[in-house]
Amino acid sequence: MKLEFRCLKCGECCKHLVGDRFGMPITPWECRRLGQFAKRHGISFEPEVLVPGVIGTKMYQMTQEKCAFLDVNNRCRCHYLRPLVCRMYPLHPFAVKNCTFLDKHLIKSIPIHIQVAFPVEMRAAVIEYMSVIQPVLRESTWVYNLSHGWTNRTRVPEMQLTIR
Repeated sequence: MKLEFRCLKCGECCKHLVGDRFGMPITPWECRRLGQFAKRHGISFEPEVLVPGVIGTKMYQMTQEKCAFLDVNNRCRCHYLRPLVCRMYPLHPFAVKNCTFLDKHLIKSIPIHIQVAFPVEMRAAVIEYMSVIQPVLRESTWVYNLSHGWTNRTRVPEMQLTIR
């Protein structure tokens, strides 16, 4: 059975941005764009360094559990500026959870096998993530772990995702 993915626009995915160790990664360019938007609209946006660079920061992370850009109606105030990881959700390599659409359809379907078809834009965002964000995380030695502070490590596990 094939199921076309359709975002329900419930905002659930925007309420769980922090995992066990790290927040949602955003690039320096995304961080600047979102910071400017937040300043213009009076939104408290406080990302922290995830991966430091020799000159500047290589990757930032969202540190608030709920996205600062989610309004009271569970709508994204910066939808046209949303980061790469938001554009690819729920195709995220480290935490595919809190997707109401998938929870609703996949839980009902067990034990029937369902293939979910994701939109082309979402699949393109995954490919971009794999070329922009994943290499930075994979190659970094130091990352800021939200639970333990700066952590020296040799590698982030590689994403195992097949795009069709």
